[in-house]
Amino acid sequence: MAATDGFLSRAIEHIRDFSLDTYEEVQWTGAKLSDLLNTANALVYEEMVSVSDPKINYQRAEFDVDIVSGTDEYSYPGNMRKLLRLYKEDSQGDYQKEVLPAAPNSNLPGMVMMGTDRGFKIVPVPQSNSDDWILEYIPGVTPFLWQGLQKVEGGGYPTPTTTSFGVDTTFAYGSFIDQTDYYVNSYIRFISGTEKESVRRITGQVLRSHPTTKAQLTITPALANAPVADTIIEVLPCLKPPFDKAIAWRVVMMMKAADADQRHYLTAKTEYDSLMRTVMNREADLQGRVGPSLTEDWLNTEDYGYAMI
Repeated sequence: MAATDGFLSRAIEHIRDFSLDTYEEVQWTGAKLSDLLNTANALVYEEMVSVSDPKINYQRAEFDVDIVSGTDEYSYPGNMRKLLRLYKEDSQGDYQKEVLPAAPNSNLPGMVMMGTDRGFKIVPVPQSNSDDWILEYIPGVTPFLWQGLQKVEGGGYPTPTTTSFGVDTTFAYGSFIDQTDYYVNSYIRFISGTEKESVRRITGQVLRSHPTTKAQLTITPALANAPVADTIIEVLPCLKPPFDKAIAWRVVMMMKAADADQRHYLTAKTEYDSLMRTVMNREADLQGRVGPSLTEDWLNTEDYGYAMI
């Protein structure tokens, strides 16, 4: 398959071509291999973070928050892994105000996590409305990969626009996480349709309860045209082609290690190591530091260590 095909379909075909006989193909369904690819995608990402210099998680993300007078509880994105701060900029882009995390029982001003309620409290309670605040956080390791259809208006789907459209969440490859804003700051690529090869960042995810197999995504920047019926889209992995094949090789390594097949494990590891060395050399800066493009800023708008989108 060409690189213009979806990552999951290309990776599954590569794994089957290298490591599976006819009997094993019956055992290792597309769903099972998609799960392994999600695991491998997370492992590859963590490996790149572990060898980066400085040793930081450079995939910071932002989420818009409007503060309401008298309201102290606010939700955070479904993909949040670590809360960093809440801040507001002035018209020149300089920091105007900042709220930092605080211990739950300290009674000190700040942001207090609410645990199972998937939100935080602002202490003390805000006494005025204030929009354009930004929640800065570190997202989960990687989103669950999927490959599926954008749908047109009708049957519970919203009218598609250049910045918002519905998706069918029952896909042939991958699993869609039905959680508000889980995919915020992830990247999607249009595999077919008038916007084929376009890559956009997800800025919002709204669940649609009737029926539950449909969801709505908001993206930036705007497309040139609204997506046409049954356009195929995908959530992107942590590496671009051709280096994304390293993720497939990582799956082969996992499968062969489980089978105690040392010969084929070493073959897969050699291919994996070769690709990863190329990635490291390509992405390191003049001081040998590994920057944020390792997890691929697909829109080419990141500076070292911080997302500039």
